[in-house]
Amino acid sequence: MTNDYLTLGGGTISPSESLDLVVVAASGGSEVPSADWTVEVSDDYGGANPFSCSGDLDTAISGQAPDSTPPTISDISPSALTSTSITISWTTDEPATSRIYYGLDEDYGSEKENFTLKTSHSLTLSNLTPNTGYHYQIESVDAVGNTGYSEDNTFLTPLYSATPTLSPGTAPGQKKLIQTEKIPPTIKISTLLNQPFKEVPKIAGEAADNSGVYSIEYSTDGGKNWLPADKVGSLGGKEVKFEFTPKNLEDGDYITLARVTDTSGNTAVSDKQTLVIDRLPPLVGGSVVAIGPQILEPSNQGVLFSIAGVDQKITLAATGGPTSINLMAKNATSGRESSLFSLTKSVDTGLWSGILSFKKAGTYSLVANSTDGAGNKLTRELSTVFIKNLPRVLNKDNGQPVEKAKLTLYYLEPESKTWVVWDGAPYGQENPQETSSDGSYRLLVPVGKYYLKVEKTGFQTLISEMFEVDKPTPLTSDINLKETFKIDLGLGKLSLPSFSVQKITINPETNKSPKTLQEKSLVSKEVPLFSIPSTNGQEVNSVSLRGKPTVISFITTWSPAAKEQLPMLESLQKNHDINVVPISTFENLAKVAVYTKIAGYDLDILIDKDGQTPEAFNLQSLPTHYFVSRRGIIKKVLVGVLSKEEILNSLGGL
Repeated sequence: MTNDYLTLGGGTISPSESLDLVVVAASGGSEVPSADWTVEVSDDYGGANPFSCSGDLDTAISGQAPDSTPPTISDISPSALTSTSITISWTTDEPATSRIYYGLDEDYGSEKENFTLKTSHSLTLSNLTPNTGYHYQIESVDAVGNTGYSEDNTFLTPLYSATPTLSPGTAPGQKKLIQTEKIPPTIKISTLLNQPFKEVPKIAGEAADNSGVYSIEYSTDGGKNWLPADKVGSLGGKEVKFEFTPKNLEDGDYITLARVTDTSGNTAVSDKQTLVIDRLPPLVGGSVVAIGPQILEPSNQGVLFSIAGVDQKITLAATGGPTSINLMAKNATSGRESSLFSLTKSVDTGLWSGILSFKKAGTYSLVANSTDGAGNKLTRELSTVFIKNLPRVLNKDNGQPVEKAKLTLYYLEPESKTWVVWDGAPYGQENPQETSSDGSYRLLVPVGKYYLKVEKTGFQTLISEMFEVDKPTPLTSDINLKETFKIDLGLGKLSLPSFSVQKITINPETNKSPKTLQEKSLVSKEVPLFSIPSTNGQEVNSVSLRGKPTVISFITTWSPAAKEQLPMLESLQKNHDINVVPISTFENLAKVAVYTKIAGYDLDILIDKDGQTPEAFNLQSLPTHYFVSRRGIIKKVLVGVLSKEEILNSLGGL
């Protein structure tokens, strides 16, 4: 159509019948704005006395092809995490449905959905198991059926609910009151806590009762624990003012309540307010990664090595009161964001933990995004992870994958010196296991001696030579199976039982860093400036270390590997020809001093409570050691537990 109107004629309509008119318009391949349209119908071929229908159809006409682009899923945001539930929100670039597949692994098994078309999505997953790692994937479908998916993401439920149950009652040490009336008292906190504080404020309030106020207490953990108010006027009176200043609060969010008990034992609790202490930004420190009970040690370049499909638990310390920490995996080559790993804070230890899981091989940069209660946000590159391709079992004759081949890994039990089937369950792995449709298998084994047995009907059984690993190591060797001898019976071939055994050598991965990895090294650079107090009461700065070879070792009391390093550092610190400088980050002096005393260490440790050093030193894993020359130049950086001899050899000639 080239004109601004079109006339159609012919046809008949019987009385009481109707005509459905469908108009399809094209605009020559270019989009045009919406317009007003009028349709006229007349029983006269010349169009006399028409009936008309007009209006704004609010429709843009386009000559483009039908929509085939799936919705783009972005801004994935987990929130409201408790021991049994979590809310996950996200956005799409067009209206779409909401669905989350979730479960204990990448097979998921459960789902939650909402079929309303929208661009802002939010679903709550409930009936979860406490202290458990979950995988989830988001699906959104647009109006014409295009489906968009997120990558596989993870979260870890805490052991306890983040919101404790209030349990008002008689304060510790007080006698039980006799109830003579049942009218409850009233109490409120008058100090407004609607802004962040750099220092803990004095909090005031009022309480009243018809017979008299007996006691006033406060809580900064949502009612789990209570302390008496610092200052209370005229106890026993009907109207009482009170004040309290909470003690020993670090950066963070504190659910603050006041509680009153009257002379008859009736109690009341104030409305809760959130006290935000914001002295520091939400800083993230070095991390520890483990598979079950086994710590994964990174390479000397700080690279963690693993294989696709094996979950690893990451734990790290933080300061500055973060309310959320999410790790985003970025492809180190393309910079494209991949999975989101949400961390959970432990109520008992204050440490943050989560589950790392990668589906595809590649080099990834783990970036920590932390947010505190005051809305401050920080982004820090945490570590590099190199995920290797899964090894496969192949047919030696034609190179095709062998599906459902049975692999059994045997472990030499050190005490009994007997071979047993390795128990992979504590490490989140199956043993024995069967290969998938592409012949792949996944095994990441801890320190020990092993051999591998591979079986499949129609193929010769394979048994590997004994091999030994001295650190958690992924098996990456492809395995080629020989077919057994077959007899052609005309209608098919019959495989004869094989009593022969193949022998192969399994070469554990050497964990060499990928060539594409751009190492961020401090080697040949001046040691970053710092000034930190130590457990012996002295202030130590980086300039004062010059003149002697120095090893600066980042340790902590919560990392098993870092604690294993302490005896060697204690022994070397007695050598006055060198500087041995352990630094504990995000821990207070009292905690470290108590730990070293109980453990029996005579070791002077620097206490970087506020975390001024991790980012300056590009700290990724614990423990990490920086070897510094007499002139203050970093000559070498090593990761992991080092022996006394390794430390001395690295200091030699500095």
